[in-house]
Amino acid sequence: MQTHHDLPVSGVSAGEIASEGYDLDALLNQHFAGRVVRKDLTKQLKEGANVPVYVLEYLLGMYCASDDDDVVEQGLQNVKRILADNYVRPDEAEKVKSLIRERGSYKIIDKVSVKLNQKKDVYEAQLSNLGIKDALVPSQMVKDNEKLLTGGIWCMITVNYFFEEGQKTSPFSLMTLKPIQMPNMDMKCSMRVNTLTVISGSMCCCAQWVWSPPILSNAPNGTLSPV
Repeated sequence: MQTHHDLPVSGVSAGEIASEGYDLDALLNQHFAGRVVRKDLTKQLKEGANVPVYVLEYLLGMYCASDDDDVVEQGLQNVKRILADNYVRPDEAEKVKSLIRERGSYKIIDKVSVKLNQKKDVYEAQLSNLGIKDALVPSQMVKDNEKLLTGGIWCMITVNYFFEEGQKTSPFSLMTLKPIQMPNMDMKCSMRVNTLTVISGSMCCCAQWVWSPPILSNAPNGTLSPV
């Protein structure tokens, strides 16, 4: 079987992969690093957590995109820890607010939408699960992620807390923001990805991530094909 060092970059057909004996998992992990997800891991985590699928797949793509079982297992533990520590559950919103206040800042995973408060001339974020509607947002952050203004996106964010007497704005503000859903479409990457059709295997590429364009999905006949 050919190793990942011998794998082609693009334009690979199902017949070529089958006849040449390419390692499918290595092929996907080499050329779509961070965008490959084992769907059995998604199902495993989903059964124990009330978390949107694309949030799970984003984290799995970050930590479990490997064909090494030890790496995958360590990655799973990292994902579970991140979900426990940083994903905001609505029934724990007040606890998380308290953590932000006491620590001064705290990293969370939540759905973020932004509106312009024209009376104060500031952008304000609504954090869906945390229940905050007026967290201050830097203008550049909004310019870099315009979908925040059109329904919102799931993100990993660092929330700051600062309060002083007489303050007229929210003590909460966003310091960093990393989209989990795609803020814009990378057409060049999408066209490259759609040149690849592969036969069935243990992995597939997920289409829900914000920064990752639609790639491959499970077809009814057991193959992986572009969407």
